[in-house]
Amino acid sequence: MDQSFPLGAGGSFTLTNKNGPIELNAWDKNEVRVVAVKQMRLDGGGWWLARFIGIKRTTIESDADARELFKTLSVEFTGDETSRTVTTHYPESRDVNCQVSYRISAPKGAKVNLETVNGSVQVDGVEGGAEIETTSGSVSVADVRGPLRVETTNGRVTLDRVSGEVTAETTNGSVSVRLLADAKLADVSLHSVNGSVKLYVPATAGFHLDARTINGSVNCELPLASVSEQTRKRLEGVVGTPGAHVELSTTNGSVLIAITG
Repeated sequence: MDQSFPLGAGGSFTLTNKNGPIELNAWDKNEVRVVAVKQMRLDGGGWWLARFIGIKRTTIESDADARELFKTLSVEFTGDETSRTVTTHYPESRDVNCQVSYRISAPKGAKVNLETVNGSVQVDGVEGGAEIETTSGSVSVADVRGPLRVETTNGRVTLDRVSGEVTAETTNGSVSVRLLADAKLADVSLHSVNGSVKLYVPATAGFHLDARTINGSVNCELPLASVSEQTRKRLEGVVGTPGAHVELSTTNGSVLIAITG
């Protein structure tokens, strides 16, 4: 499936999925292009094999039944030139596993909202901000201007050359955020449970810092103007001339604040 629709440079784009990766790249056109690849399979092989060897009961009696079921794995497009939404609909059947993989091209100035459950998400180049959510999958973002909000449960979060307000959270995985060297620092909130947390900021950045871990250490490579609390596992203080608030935490892992390259 390959569809294109007009979308203004400052428009919004929303995609919801359940199973499958999402890849979105910015381009200079005032339109959004959606390339979707649909897949459906029965556990243990084809429907005929499942019935023949008796590994499971299935309501799929023929290839024709399978084709009809595949039609219900669909992609719905709604919206106008200011806001576009893509919604993925899955069959109401326990006999099949379905997946839809997406490759998206969107205007640079678009604001994007991407959601999947089982799948990775990759975003590159948008300047209108992004909200990204998955459950089982890593998130990779590059050259995106915030505000930026990222959430996953099982997967690492890697944000490279980003700016604006940043919020990122995972349960099982590391979080690494590298801000643009010339970016004006906005509020940053990064959290993990099982994984390290790393933040790379401009050398001239000023901010209130609250960084902590339980099983690990906290290190800040920038000079501190003042310190409220400093231990191996906790650092609270001020870097430079305070403005933004930076909050970093993990349970099992180390925390690092360093200068961006």
